[in-house]
Amino acid sequence: GHVKQILALDFSPDGVTLASGSDDHTIRLWDLRKRACAYTIPAHSSLISHVRFQPHHGRFLLSTSYDNMVKLWSMRDYSLLKTMEGHEGRVMCGDISDNGQYFATAAMDHTWKLWGRS
Repeated sequence: GHVKQILALDFSPDGVTLASGSDDHTIRLWDLRKRACAYTIPAHSSLISHVRFQPHHGRFLLSTSYDNMVKLWSMRDYSLLKTMEGHEGRVMCGDISDNGQYFATAAMDHTWKLWGRS
């Protein structure tokens, strides 16, 4: 498992996978059928404050971090799809629109941002 505290959790839409984000800078993807870690993503350079699966299909995962960045991960091959920079403070949380085209994030810089998928 994680080597530091877990700060974020989200279930995949199909209920088979649980994503966890930690102070160890990683995201772990847990196979709930096997009750074991299926994959570890070395995701950020600081703690992970929030993780969120794409609604309905779970094809990608959004992560936010104290490194001021927001990242989008493919759940097919766990590759980095997109990095969103622009916050000037720790990013605390994020959400994904129902159609998966927009992301909203909030940070300690007293701002929230709306990002597009493309």
